Amino acid sequence: MNERFHTLYSCGVKSDSTCFKFGPEEACHRKKLSFPLLNGFGKCFLFCMLLLGPFHTFAQLDQSALEEHFPDTSRSFQERISLKLASHSFFRNNEFFQEMAQGYTLFGTMLQTELQYEAHPNLSLTGGLFLKKDFGNAGIQEVVPRFSIKYQNGNYAILFGNIEAQVGHRLIEPLLDYERFITHHNEMGLQFKKWSSRLWSDTWISWDRMQYQGSDYQERFTAGHSSSAKLFANRRQSLRLLWQGMVTHRGGQLDIDTTPLQTLLNAAAGLKYQHHFYGIIQEMKAEIYGVLFRDLSPTKTLSSASGNGWMMNAGLLSKWGIGLSLNYWQSQNYLSDKGAWFYQSASDETAKTPVYHQERELLFIRAFYQKKVLPGFYVDLRFEPFFDMKGQYLEYSYGLYFSYRQRFNLINLKKSQFKHPHEAG
Repeated sequence: MNERFHTLYSCGVKSDSTCFKFGPEEACHRKKLSFPLLNGFGKCFLFCMLLLGPFHTFAQLDQSALEEHFPDTSRSFQERISLKLASHSFFRNNEFFQEMAQGYTLFGTMLQTELQYEAHPNLSLTGGLFLKKDFGNAGIQEVVPRFSIKYQNGNYAILFGNIEAQVGHRLIEPLLDYERFITHHNEMGLQFKKWSSRLWSDTWISWDRMQYQGSDYQERFTAGHSSSAKLFANRRQSLRLLWQGMVTHRGGQLDIDTTPLQTLLNAAAGLKYQHHFYGIIQEMKAEIYGVLFRDLSPTKTLSSASGNGWMMNAGLLSKWGIGLSLNYWQSQNYLSDKGAWFYQSASDETAKTPVYHQERELLFIRAFYQKKVLPGFYVDLRFEPFFDMKGQYLEYSYGLYFSYRQRFNLINLKKSQFKHPHEAG
């Protein structure tokens, strides 16, 4: 699991909590957790969102250009072999100077090449290679083989092997840090996806680390679900209900590691409102989520066994791909194995000294440019400062991403007249 949790065991940890737990054997008397009441700023933020009515907007940035999709066969099925090519170049500079994290830079490129064999209108097999290169390093940091089999029938699909990973799950950042698209790009396991005009859902299990007899480490896996259901829609407006959750587990029976097994739950539910326009402003959105954390482990070893939070978003997108967004976050004792560190009570693993703050209150103001420049080629430029309202300090990051995806037909094999519905979304 994330190293930030392990570092909290040391007695040198700083905390603003009156009920901090230093280890699994030490008693800890915590006050009862509940969703915190909004302070003056939070109330003003919420009031402004309600006042705007149809001009509600968004802050959870669009990651669709980074999503990976295993393509289906064409409407008129052709048995064939094709080449899938995906390239992602990234520059992300995190200027962090306070106690919760140190700054760092991610700068490099990823290349994914795969051959896809379309054996049947409902079945395709894919195999290839993933390469990751960090600039400023003479070597290649990752060389990973990729294999997947996909069965699709109508509006559902099952993937076995490499799955549509990370940002493809469409989880909010407190549950899953979008930076994992760079640092942990590949996921292998089993995935079930379903879509229609009113529902999109993704259910998966990814095996993060396999163990063998006598291993000196624990096995790790993640199980998750993400859904979006349309409650209302017309030509210009829509309202969706979203619910998502993720369980991370660390344990196993074959290893010699004596660390207690650990099972963590993170979940969220919320509403998302969208409004489309035909002028300079193309789209406005609003999102509000309730988020929770629970430690389901038999032996509790973390500084908190439960926590929760609220997230409210507002922003807009212009016809040029330029947008501005606002995000307010308030939480108590919230932890997440794979979520972005700044939403959590525990400091990041990069912090010089482990720190724990029971309450977190943050304001993000994000400016971005996201545009499809050429067929298959996307540019994403971001500036993402945030203000810690408890600590009274400002941190910021900025990034540039180039993404290119394309599929090329190599060999046409047996011709078939079988037709099937095209995969939506």
